[in-house]
Amino acid sequence: MRQKKWFIIAGIVILLIVIIILAVWFAKRNKTTENTTDLYRTSENVHNPLSDATVSNGKWPTTGLMAKIPAITVGTVGDVVENTAGTSVSVYNITLSDYQNYIAQVQKAGFNQNEKSTSTSNSILYSSSNAEGISLKTSYSTETQKMSLVIQNADNTASTNNINSNTSNTSTNTTMKNK
Repeated sequence: MRQKKWFIIAGIVILLIVIIILAVWFAKRNKTTENTTDLYRTSENVHNPLSDATVSNGKWPTTGLMAKIPAITVGTVGDVVENTAGTSVSVYNITLSDYQNYIAQVQKAGFNQNEKSTSTSNSILYSSSNAEGISLKTSYSTETQKMSLVIQNADNTASTNNINSNTSNTSTNTTMKNK
């Protein structure tokens, strides 16, 4: 009888512990969801840098800063994000040769100042500017055959974030070219 009593008490204690653990887990889960939602709320004191952004897909933009560079004629245009700071474009299904030819076209279009190029075994990063100080940054992944491109006004170049690229941390040959 005493042994049975201890089993019942132990079962109740374990049940209470499980209930407490589940309550804490649900509380943390709900708090994470609330914080995620707060990231996208805007108020008078918080500026959302993408509030003036236009997002599209599938068509190379030809207005604004994008009019300063040649349109790419190969591959598939993916996400396009345009705002007052600049434009970001993703292009899929392009070969390394296509990417290199496009960089040559961009250079001929005047984006041949302050050139920097870095490459690894599976990616290439290229950046330059033109005489107006407009900045162009590209990345290319040989693994995904994706090019990412960002073009920005001279005023917004200092606040540039990293280009979204699918690069590996294992670089075998890294070369840097400054002109």
